[in-house]
Amino acid sequence: MFNLADAKNLVHDFLLTAAARGPKILIILFLCWVAIRFVKLLTAQVMKLMRGASAGPGDEREQRMKTLSAIVSSALKVAIYIVGILMVLPELGINIGPILAGVGVLGLAIGFGAQNLVRDIVTGFFIILENQYAVGDVIQIGGVSGVVEDISIRVTVLRDVQGVVHYVPNGQITVVDNMTKIWSRALVELDVAYGENLDRVMVVIRETCEEFRRDPQWADILLDDFEIPGIERLDASSVAIRVMVKTRPQEQWNVMREMRKRFKNKFDEAGIEIPFPQHSVWMRSHQEQLETGK
Repeated sequence: MFNLADAKNLVHDFLLTAAARGPKILIILFLCWVAIRFVKLLTAQVMKLMRGASAGPGDEREQRMKTLSAIVSSALKVAIYIVGILMVLPELGINIGPILAGVGVLGLAIGFGAQNLVRDIVTGFFIILENQYAVGDVIQIGGVSGVVEDISIRVTVLRDVQGVVHYVPNGQITVVDNMTKIWSRALVELDVAYGENLDRVMVVIRETCEEFRRDPQWADILLDDFEIPGIERLDASSVAIRVMVKTRPQEQWNVMREMRKRFKNKFDEAGIEIPFPQHSVWMRSHQEQLETGK
C-alpha cells in the first residue's frame, strides 16, 4: 500500500529532480515569457498595419481590429502554454507519452464532434478580417435578408423588415449580398404606353431628375447625377425605361419611393399614360353562335 514514507520519498525525489533540472526549467519558462511578449508586440504591429489599410468608419474599424487581435493573441498564447508545459514535464521526470496519446485521442474525438463549430469560427474570423459586412449593413445570406445587428466569431445576427431575428452560423455562409457597402443604388423602371412619344417622355424624365437633384432636402443623399440608360424592355403592353442614381448607404429605398412619386405626378401633369393590364371580352349571343356554327 502507498504509505506516508512512500509519499515522502516521492516528494523528495521530485524536489531533487526539480533542483537538478531547475536552471533548464527556468530557461524554458523564460523563453515562454519572451515568446508571449513577442506575440503581443507582433500582433499589435500587424493590427496597426491592417487598421490603416482597412476601410470603414473609425469606431467600426477599431472594434474589428480589437476582435481580431484578441482572437489571434489568445490562440498563440494557448499554443505557447501547451508547448511550454510539454517541455517542462519531462524535466520533472514525468512521462508525457501517455499524455500525448490521450490528448491525441481526445482531440480526434472533439474534432469529429465539433467540425461545424470549427468551420463557424474559421469563417467568422475571415468575415471580420476581410470586413465583408458590418453591424448596420443590410445584407442577404442564403435567402434571408435584414439588418446586421451583431457579428461574432461564430454567428451573424440579422433582423428582417418584419422584426424577425435570424441567427446564421458563419460556417453556413457561402454567398453574401451586401446592399449597403460604401454606397447604394436606387433603381426604378418606368412603364409608358406604346402610343406615347418616347422622345417627349425622355425630356419629362430628365426634367424630373434635374429637379430632384437640385432639391436641398436630397442633395446630401444623392451622390451623383441620375443615369437614364434608355429603353430597358418592350413588354406586352408597355415600354420600360430604367432610371438610376447612386445614394448614401441604406437610403436607396427612400429615394426610390420619392422617385416613383415624382415621376407619377410629372406624368399626370404631362398627360403621359402609365399603362395597366387590360383584357378585351367579346360577348356573342346564342343566335350569332348558331348562325356562324361556332
